[in-house]
Amino acid sequence: MTREVKSLVRRLRTDENGAVAALAAISIVALIGLTGLALDIGNMVYAQRRLQATTDMAAFAGAQFIVAGKAIATANQYSAVNGVGNNTINGLTVAMASGYPQLICDPNITNLVSCAGPPAQCASGCNTIEVKQTATVPLIFAKWFGITSTQLSATSFAARGGGFPPMHIMIVLDNTESMNSTDSSPGGATCGGITNATRIECALAGIQTLLAELWPTQDQVGLMVFPPVQTSTASNDATCTSATISPEPYSASIPSTATYQIASLANDYKSSNTATSLTAPNTTSNLVNATCHSGLSIDQNGVSSTCHSCSGDKVVGGEGTYLAGAITAAQAALAANALPGVQNVIIVLSDGGAGNAANLWSSTTAQAAAPGTTILTMASTVPADVIPGTSVADNTAPCPTGTSNCAIPAGTQVLSTSGSTVTLTAAVTAAATGTTSASTPPGNATLHFAAVPAAVTTGMAVSDQTNSSAIAACTTVVSETATTVTLSNAVTGTTTVTDITNAATPPAPASNDNILYFASVPATIKVGMGVTDTTHPSAIPSGTTVVSFTATTVTLSSAVVPVPDSTTAQTKKGNTTLTFASVPASVTPGATVTGAGIASGTTVSKVTATTVTISKGTTATINIGEGITFSGDSVAIGDTITFSTDVASGDTITFGGVGCGDTIAFGSNNQCHESVTAAQDAAKAGTWVYAIAYGSSTGTARGVLSPDPNGCSDTENPPISACQTMGGGEAQTPAIQGIASDPSKFYSDPMGGSCTSTDNPTATDIATIFANIASSFIYTQLLPLSML
Repeated sequence: MTREVKSLVRRLRTDENGAVAALAAISIVALIGLTGLALDIGNMVYAQRRLQATTDMAAFAGAQFIVAGKAIATANQYSAVNGVGNNTINGLTVAMASGYPQLICDPNITNLVSCAGPPAQCASGCNTIEVKQTATVPLIFAKWFGITSTQLSATSFAARGGGFPPMHIMIVLDNTESMNSTDSSPGGATCGGITNATRIECALAGIQTLLAELWPTQDQVGLMVFPPVQTSTASNDATCTSATISPEPYSASIPSTATYQIASLANDYKSSNTATSLTAPNTTSNLVNATCHSGLSIDQNGVSSTCHSCSGDKVVGGEGTYLAGAITAAQAALAANALPGVQNVIIVLSDGGAGNAANLWSSTTAQAAAPGTTILTMASTVPADVIPGTSVADNTAPCPTGTSNCAIPAGTQVLSTSGSTVTLTAAVTAAATGTTSASTPPGNATLHFAAVPAAVTTGMAVSDQTNSSAIAACTTVVSETATTVTLSNAVTGTTTVTDITNAATPPAPASNDNILYFASVPATIKVGMGVTDTTHPSAIPSGTTVVSFTATTVTLSSAVVPVPDSTTAQTKKGNTTLTFASVPASVTPGATVTGAGIASGTTVSKVTATTVTISKGTTATINIGEGITFSGDSVAIGDTITFSTDVASGDTITFGGVGCGDTIAFGSNNQCHESVTAAQDAAKAGTWVYAIAYGSSTGTARGVLSPDPNGCSDTENPPISACQTMGGGEAQTPAIQGIASDPSKFYSDPMGGSCTSTDNPTATDIATIFANIASSFIYTQLLPLSML
């Protein structure tokens, strides 16, 4: 067999009669035909894909407007139909199949709006749309076989509401004075039918545009404004009356005397999902009332509203721009009403920078905060506006100009709050520290130093870092010398044990004048403890401490001193009798007597309860009240001795820190960043946060970032503009996210300015912005054709 194959091959190679050439030609033609067929098929597949994509787009777009009655027109607009649609395909002739787009009612699909009008398009109700397009595809190589083109078709089926989650939406609206200004968009602005509308009129028309798109069966909406208003007047914004509302400082405790909330979460803004108008003003909906201004009307995708003479939200101004508190309050309201499967949303609109408010809150401390601690204890509950990121300053102990020597370091912010406590991002600092050169026992108010630190001044807080219980909270400096500091409170110390002496201790200069004697020294005695004689308080000098001890003795740092007394009757010169109110029990015959007018070497001869007879007559008249000293047993047998923990020699004393009663100011700067923090905290909790910058300033436009009187006018670290605060505009290093939880949720009406949105560049007026936000809420779902 092998030989036969080889022979055949050899004959073909040497055959010259043209058969091989013919075979080769036929093969080439076949290959070209197959290639042409493959190209035509590839072109058909590509065309089919493009046709299906545009059909999907048409169905998807049309499904958003089923309830509004514009589904068919919108589907045609987004189709590829030549001369009609916006998505025509080069090289293809596309037409809408006869009878399409068509609206369908499918009651078997879950989580959709119910089948409903408008009657002109779906008399029996509808909730889905079907789009079918056809296309003529020209063929190239198939022409050789008489086939010049082929017909393709694509069908898409979409439902409005497929996968749409119910929503709780809280709108946060700027009510500062600038919102009364006319919208300065180029050519002026017409909002809600009002020409040359104010910013607040445009904002309210935008909110009603949003309400027109929502479904009351699923969506609840509320309204908050800033600055906050008096709780008792807040309802005046939601009753269509001309009664005014009163602004409150941002420092108000929410919600006892003031509130950000004008309308709570509710779904009474429309009677049904398919209603063609919002609830009539001045009837049942606080939200509609609050978002009405006299003369305002809307017509949004078949849903209308007319405010007539209703007077809703009133711009109050008065307190500057501060967003953080309102955002925090909005998130708190959403969290309080959270339900499984419901998406929380915050929409923030502001025309200014969040740095134009005064201090948010100031209060006094209830106790001192020693250097090194990060916790302040306030005299009252910390209000909701004081959020993480809020700046903190001690107005009682501020930073001296040009130094960092302050109780609360510059740039310190709130880390967290709980009840009446505030945790700081930086520790409280000391103005000075010093080491005591001598002990100070309980009851004494003077501290001793080798040299008092130069920074110590009257009024400074004082604390003992070695023994925190020795100096009471709220103790301050009353006065100071080169070596001493007098305190506002005596050293408190801690009494650890008392005992009774079983032997007397004579005063100096006896050799054992610094030793106390006991039957048994208490086990809790330690070196350095303060020592006092409770029976004869003057016998042991102030500041005396324990140097050492044995089982029965305690050696003191100071020698005991004679027990003094004073005369209560005048003693003439030469008299040998001294009269007292009560002679100390320690005075005994033989004791040495010293004092003014008493000769050297005089001793006690006789003692009664009130008199002392001395061995020598007085050398001068002894007046009433002059001190007489008897050098007997100064610490007598049976004296009660107290051992205490006190300010010991060598204790570290700090001066400064946050004192008890210091006035602490919160929120004097970084208010733009605080607003961003509040929004990001809400986003971390799962809330979608939309931000609308309304004519906000930029660093690019003005050449400056904060501080900027038209933007973030306080001291921001790092600098930031009003536009950046909301979430967009000029580049910033490091990057700043802003209030919007992601770039797609940032919108800007620049009113001719430069604050723009990269993700939403065509939505540049308030009405369009709110309509786009509404569209972002509406989920349309492409469904498999098998569901038809």
